[in-house]
Amino acid sequence: MKPKRCLPLSRSLAMYGLLLLTPPCIHATESAADDLSLLRQTPTFALGQVGFIGHISESEQRYRRLLQSPAALELFTRLIDDGSATKEARLYAACALRKLNAAQFVQLTNELRKEGGHVSVLRTDILQRESIQDQLQNIAQHGCADVHWR
Repeated sequence: MKPKRCLPLSRSLAMYGLLLLTPPCIHATESAADDLSLLRQTPTFALGQVGFIGHISESEQRYRRLLQSPAALELFTRLIDDGSATKEARLYAACALRKLNAAQFVQLTNELRKEGGHVSVLRTDILQRESIQDQLQNIAQHGCADVHWR
């Protein structure tokens, strides 16, 4: 056995490591667009542990990933004003805006507040229709920490 064989193997491992690091960056960009697209159509607003087995909803997972984006404020500002998005999706945008720009929360959510209506809210394993005004009031007072929503 020649010691030189170790050098090419370590180079191969290094190259393999670089290849492994590259796809997540590409995937993260594609994933953010997918997350936004899917969040726009969410039929339910749910925070914290929900459902019979107590899991974080897909919509909340998308919301959390988008919240980590450097462009989160811009994304959620557009989403709250997007009349083609579900009102439940727009409540997730309200959560983000409360967190990212609390000083302008009332102004940024004014249009949704005027539209009014009801949304589907899932708490633990109970799905209910609740008023948008009530939800916005809760978000304004408490934010969207899942402890409050249980």
